[in-house]
Amino acid sequence: MRAGPDQSVWVTGHGADQPSKGRATVTAITTIVLFELPPENLDEFIAFWHGIQDFVSKQPGMIDGVGHRAADAHGPFQFVNVV
Repeated sequence: MRAGPDQSVWVTGHGADQPSKGRATVTAITTIVLFELPPENLDEFIAFWHGIQDFVSKQPGMIDGVGHRAADAHGPFQFVNVV
């Protein structure tokens, strides 16, 4: 969202005060994405994940993201992305 010259845009969290009249509000959200892959595809997925990090981090509205890898390559959800 882009603000006009007489507006402010800021990120707020849950329970924040209401913005003043004439201001636009952008609320931050957290997205958790679970990935379940066959063990033979893990290295390919890691390479893909590292390859898109720079692109994704520069997208409008992107604040932060962290990828997590499971300790057990054969368990469910080998990768979890928290954005």
